[in-house]
Amino acid sequence: MNKAIKGAIAAGAAGMLLLGGAGTFATWRDSATVDASTVSTGQLSLSAAEGKWTETAAPLVPIDPETFQIVPGDSITYTTTVTVKAEGENLKAVLAVPETLAAEVTNDVDPSETVVPEELLVTMNIDEDGVNGLGVSPDDDLTEANNVLTFADEKTYTIPVTITVNFPLGTASTQDQNLNVDLTKALAFTLQQK
Repeated sequence: MNKAIKGAIAAGAAGMLLLGGAGTFATWRDSATVDASTVSTGQLSLSAAEGKWTETAAPLVPIDPETFQIVPGDSITYTTTVTVKAEGENLKAVLAVPETLAAEVTNDVDPSETVVPEELLVTMNIDEDGVNGLGVSPDDDLTEANNVLTFADEKTYTIPVTITVNFPLGTASTQDQNLNVDLTKALAFTLQQK
């Protein structure tokens, strides 16, 4: 290979290297902070006061659930207040109790029969108007529809609530007798943001 060809190849390679470098550009970059302040989260908490049991039918006769023996056709009601601390904008929540009882059951006569009677029905009523005699005044900042609570102001609310356990009449049988149904944990309240 002669010197002229080698020189041409070397010049071409040098030109390619220079062209490759010409393809890069300088870029500038900057940033600025935003004075966005601080965002705080709210709070939703629930507690329940000790309540009282009565027979549902008037007059509301107080009962002791430890000694009262419910039979088909009976209905018993637990009356209490729940305290809800609601802090946050546009806050709504669903207050509920289980509709079916997941309770611990024992049987004094037949230890093999320990199933919660399917007939036991649980319902809950929120008395935001304070008419159930618990001495709780209505709160204009609280509205309720279908167990959905809407809080107009950030504060602590005391809400009267009743839970009714109904044992309706059904087909005559000897089933569901001599049972001890532990309602202590089965009737727990839940409060879920909506």
